[in-house]
Amino acid sequence: MRDLSLHLLDIARNSITANSTDINIIINEDYNIDLLTMTIQDNGIGMDQMTLDKVLDPFFTTRKTRNVGLGLSLLKANCIIAGGNLEIFSTPNVGTSANAVLVLSNIDRPPLGNIAATITCLILSEEEFNLSFTYQYNDLSFSFSTNEIQEILGNDVDIKDWSIINWIESYINENIESLKKA
Repeated sequence: MRDLSLHLLDIARNSITANSTDINIIINEDYNIDLLTMTIQDNGIGMDQMTLDKVLDPFFTTRKTRNVGLGLSLLKANCIIAGGNLEIFSTPNVGTSANAVLVLSNIDRPPLGNIAATITCLILSEEEFNLSFTYQYNDLSFSFSTNEIQEILGNDVDIKDWSIINWIESYINENIESLKKA
């Protein structure tokens, strides 16, 4: 995958497939310690230890439509090449957490990519779930959740309306840029 936002999309789609009703994505760009950390947590069906032991194998997948599962193994490879690592924790019937760490200054670190487009793509999923997103830049952060936005909109306006999606994408981009300029 060309950038890290596509890895986030892939993992979040795994969370949706695992029947998650809450997905939490945290991105932390901390230049003080030279690390980029991406965490995706869900409350899906989780994995037993046998599945968890195999999940990073590119030739393992729980899907019935294909025989390979490259997403997590490619992310782990990108993390290792960029001086970091990928850890996955899971408990059956509780959920899963994936934590990717990369060295920001490493020349082999893929770019972060279009995070706002990734988040809006997830919101447009057919499945219903709450998506919480937090972006941290050094000591500053901003966050939102789809439940909060839907509550502000009320029941008469669908969060998946294109005007709302466009606003959310702009809102994310503006806040990320604002944190980087501060």
